[in-house]
Amino acid sequence: MIVLPPFSLLPFTQQIAQKTSRSFFSSERALLLLSIATLALLSLTLAIYSKSLKYRTFTKVPQSEPSTTQTLFTQIISSPPGTLRLSHQNFSEHPNESRAAFPREPDDSASSNLCFPQIPVPTSVIESISDREQAIPEPRVALKLTLPEGISFEGSILPTENAPLSPSQLSSSFQGSLLYPDGTTIKGLFEKGELNGEGSVFYGDCQTEASGHFTNGNLVEGIASYADGEIIEGTFHNHKLNGFGKVAYKDGMIRKGLFADGMLEGKGEIIVPRHQSSTQSPHYLNGCFKADELISGEMVYADRTLTGTFKNHLLEGPGCTTTYGDDDIFLEGEFKAGMLEGLGQITYKRGPRLEGFFKQGELNGPATITYADQRTAQGFFIDGELNGIGRIELMDGAVHEGLFKNGALQGLGQITLPDGTFFAGSFEGGLLNGPGQIGSPTGQLKQGLFANGSLTSSESIALPEIPTLDLSRLAKEYLSTDSEEKSPFITLMILTNV
Repeated sequence: MIVLPPFSLLPFTQQIAQKTSRSFFSSERALLLLSIATLALLSLTLAIYSKSLKYRTFTKVPQSEPSTTQTLFTQIISSPPGTLRLSHQNFSEHPNESRAAFPREPDDSASSNLCFPQIPVPTSVIESISDREQAIPEPRVALKLTLPEGISFEGSILPTENAPLSPSQLSSSFQGSLLYPDGTTIKGLFEKGELNGEGSVFYGDCQTEASGHFTNGNLVEGIASYADGEIIEGTFHNHKLNGFGKVAYKDGMIRKGLFADGMLEGKGEIIVPRHQSSTQSPHYLNGCFKADELISGEMVYADRTLTGTFKNHLLEGPGCTTTYGDDDIFLEGEFKAGMLEGLGQITYKRGPRLEGFFKQGELNGPATITYADQRTAQGFFIDGELNGIGRIELMDGAVHEGLFKNGALQGLGQITLPDGTFFAGSFEGGLLNGPGQIGSPTGQLKQGLFANGSLTSSESIALPEIPTLDLSRLAKEYLSTDSEEKSPFITLMILTNV
């Protein structure tokens, strides 16, 4: 529209007034009409001029029409869940296509493939007269496809910056979701046909879901949930936990720590609900694991706590401990297959303390038992009882020493009472049987043959030397003997013949 300035209308209005005054009106009346007409035209001109300024703020930069738009089609090829492969081919030219067309019907030669045209990227923008640059939004292409196999895709293409869309870009970068007929759904950022970046996969056939960060279609960090309630969280390699992770089960059991190939390897812990644990199975394991098995650390049962090194879930090696209840029973020493084997000790909170050599959890070898009432039993033990050379000190001060069998004097021995009275000779079942002597504090001596502790005939006899216990020497002899020869009887023979 051409707009004239206000001053250009004055000659035109004067000519109209002159003709009007000569034809119809007197000079006075004509002058009045002329003034009114001039004012009216001036007002109209100002209004039109103001309106024209309003529409001159922006103007559209001339655009060059694209000569030809090359329409690109993408061929979607189905693949197993978790993988999407894309290829492309040229289809036809549409010189004036300005918006996406609907997906074309596939021809008979490629009935299993679905082709769709590319959306051209705009090449012009509206600019301001002030030459201020306007932000150009990143071009995105929305897609919603359904393949003949029943697989559907919905999402958007994310082309590279400052480059036209091309089949290679469509193959390498897009975001969306795939829905398979069995209910399997794959969502996230796809590169080269596979999940790369944040995404999720839901497998409809087994009701399994994985979400997190993917690389080449594989979950590398995130969470996997299974239909049976198991939840796995952490870092993954080859579909297995590798690195720090956590596994939670429906029944409440938890495994967490460092994993290798899906098994605890290194520092970790296993928590089992107390209602599932018993005296036969632990409810808490903490320490160092190898192939999901605790090799050192702490294992807690309902009635006891084990610390040390483990083999096949049992204590194995020196320096291990087992604590029952509130320190009611405490075991410490060298273990084998979960039992004391070798040097160790057992302490009862309200009972005796056993120190010495153990075999399968029982005293076997040189040892000492100290009772709560201060009684002591020292010597060579077999299956927890004195068998061999030994010494027993009773609470009243009486002393039994010599050779023992099942905790009682058997063979050469001597009993010394607190008042000085002694019984020496050959014992059987803790009583003198055979040659023996009875001495009193006053120096009187009875000797002869005894039966069940009673003197049957008086006669002068010469008793052999009563063997006395040297526990340290006994222990040294025991340790120096080969394991195959550690029979208490061999040890006794050695000590008796010294």
